[in-house]
Amino acid sequence: MVVIDNSKIKKHKNNRSKSRVTTYKVSKANSYNKKATKKKYKPKVKMDNRAISHDKEVSKNIKLKDIAIKVFVIEVILLFVFSAVPISKSYQNKLVSSFNSLAGPIYNQSYPMMVYSIASHNLEVATSEIIPVVGPAEFVLSSSITAITAETLGKSEGVSVPGPLIMFALFILPDTWIELVAYSVAVAESIMLLLAIFGKSLKHEIKRAVYVWIFIVIDLVVAASLESGALVIKNVVYLMLLWIPAFIIVGLFLVIAKKLKIFTYSKIGNRRLQKSRA
Repeated sequence: MVVIDNSKIKKHKNNRSKSRVTTYKVSKANSYNKKATKKKYKPKVKMDNRAISHDKEVSKNIKLKDIAIKVFVIEVILLFVFSAVPISKSYQNKLVSSFNSLAGPIYNQSYPMMVYSIASHNLEVATSEIIPVVGPAEFVLSSSITAITAETLGKSEGVSVPGPLIMFALFILPDTWIELVAYSVAVAESIMLLLAIFGKSLKHEIKRAVYVWIFIVIDLVVAASLESGALVIKNVVYLMLLWIPAFIIVGLFLVIAKKLKIFTYSKIGNRRLQKSRA
């Protein structure tokens, strides 16, 4: 005969019920920890609309700058390449007569009027280069004509000077660099306007184009002032001194550009923008 101890049975049942309660509590705690962990790694980030628009604005400024640098390099290459292209004698005579009819009256003016005439003429070219699609085509055309004219002038004075050598001599002067910057920025803004048309943000980009155009006006006035000074001085030693005011003006521009965050980009703002999109 087997004797069953009821107290042991009750004790065993109580242990089983306690283990079930403990297991339930542990599983509930684990599920809570998992939820907390998910919330920890995926926080809800509230972004200020002004911060997002500011980061987008700065990003577009950097994109404009990068495009302008590439256009500037292409512009220098075009000038040296086209200055080495051989042309016929009849076309040389046409270019020389056209250049003399345009530049002759300008070079005989007083210094202030010379600055105004050169800057206004160059501004017409730069303004046409801001127009989408038309701008890049105008840019290639004007660069090629400028280079070919330089080559023609080198061969019209009885002494045959290679076109690339003339272009190299022009790049010794600061006004050439400053003037080419204006044209490269104009073409870059033309590309930005074209991208804005497809990106449906043309209204905002037009506002930027107005500021770019104001920068181009200032840039070309500075270049025309230095170029007119070079025409008045006509001395190689004094011409090199023109780099001093050129460096001062460029330095002031870089300070202003830094304040406007054209050449710098906030990494903190970039991370915030990425979090807001996540």
